[in-house]
Amino acid sequence: MFKEQLKAAMERAGMNQKQLAEATGISRPTISEYLKGSYVPKDAQLEKLSKVLSFAGVNIPEKQEKQLEIDTGSFEDVEKFLLSEKNVSVKEAAILLGVGQQHVKLALQQGTAPYGYAVKCRKTSEDTGDRYVYHISPKKLMEYQIFNKAD
Repeated sequence: MFKEQLKAAMERAGMNQKQLAEATGISRPTISEYLKGSYVPKDAQLEKLSKVLSFAGVNIPEKQEKQLEIDTGSFEDVEKFLLSEKNVSVKEAAILLGVGQQHVKLALQQGTAPYGYAVKCRKTSEDTGDRYVYHISPKKLMEYQIFNKAD
């Protein structure tokens, strides 16, 4: 699992969570969640970690397995996946709903999606547009998907 790979790489580099956070720009609480196995990093964070810890080409099988379950799984597989997650990504929701990612984002931003919400982030001087953080409830997404299939 990724958490073991990260722990080993940190030990080899002689870094603690605080040092890794400072070197990568990833928050210490996020690194802590990676080490607990609660989350796996997205590609951008993985690239930062790889540069600092020199473990290019790390394979994150959890991401591949979960994506496979969503793309090809039976309803029971999808249900199991959704209930195991704390938050569903916009990409995963779009795949499950059979719509584009932009459709999901707009519904969340406008408050018309019963399965989640979007929070507008404060702009910084580097931001050129609005930034949002998305929360999609696995349980509510599953209920929404079931309800819409019944129609």
